[in-house]
Amino acid sequence: RRVGAEVRPPRRRLICGGGAHRVRDALAHAGFAMLCGGKAGESSEDDTSVSEADDEEEMVMEDVKSHKRIRYSPIPTGLFTNPTPTARSGGTAAFFKTRYKGPLGLSRERWGKSDSYWLAKDLARAVDELEFYEAVSKAGPEYRLLHRWSMEYGGVLNSRCEGTNVGVLEDTPRKLMLLRNLRDGIRQLRMLDVKIGSKTAVAGWQGKSYSAASRQQIVDMLTNSSVQGFRLEGFDNPPKAVSTMLQGEPVECLCMKWAPERKTRRFTLQRLMAPEFLLHWIDFTDL
Repeated sequence: RRVGAEVRPPRRRLICGGGAHRVRDALAHAGFAMLCGGKAGESSEDDTSVSEADDEEEMVMEDVKSHKRIRYSPIPTGLFTNPTPTARSGGTAAFFKTRYKGPLGLSRERWGKSDSYWLAKDLARAVDELEFYEAVSKAGPEYRLLHRWSMEYGGVLNSRCEGTNVGVLEDTPRKLMLLRNLRDGIRQLRMLDVKIGSKTAVAGWQGKSYSAASRQQIVDMLTNSSVQGFRLEGFDNPPKAVSTMLQGEPVECLCMKWAPERKTRRFTLQRLMAPEFLLHWIDFTDL
């Protein structure tokens, strides 16, 4: 619900998360090859270890897993406050809050629309998503539906961030991708984090080890991924019915017997099928 306004239908956005390569390849196979920078699965021939280089208005960084060099749009220094950490359900990448502090003019029109307009995502665990958002931002009007359904992208911010100690900045700057903050101007936001794919890990792909891929394949087999081809990973601002379910006895499974509480709660969500978690999503009793 937006403060001071009527209840509106939920915002729908294509948020390219950890499965960025799957979304990108699917778009390429569907006729978006030019947008995705070539054919699906195509990689750069240049596999040098250079991590960054100047290039007039663009810079280049390398995905250390795929050795692919990705051009990105840097944000000028001094326009944003030092980012502070914020929690988000699902995923492994760190998120930060930041706000525009630069001068009036074109920069403010582009990046300073409101104090909470942007959410910063650490590229250390999400560099494979950067190519997708860069490609969408440069796509022409013929991709207007893709623009409408994708997250607004503001570029890459290079900044020192606040660490675990409040008010103390980290020594090393982070590269952060600015994405539209869906919580901007919203009093209560409910959001689902859904991982797409019946198989979510393959040994050797994106640097995934055999042991890590094997563990992930077990999770795929025991969750809704093996049933409907996707699974629920996170549920922000759930109704009381879901909160009560997560606080109760965990799903009976020997693999979760000695797991920490956080993992057992997520496992409960991961086993829910779409008809069930979508009914909870539209349960507005507590909103």
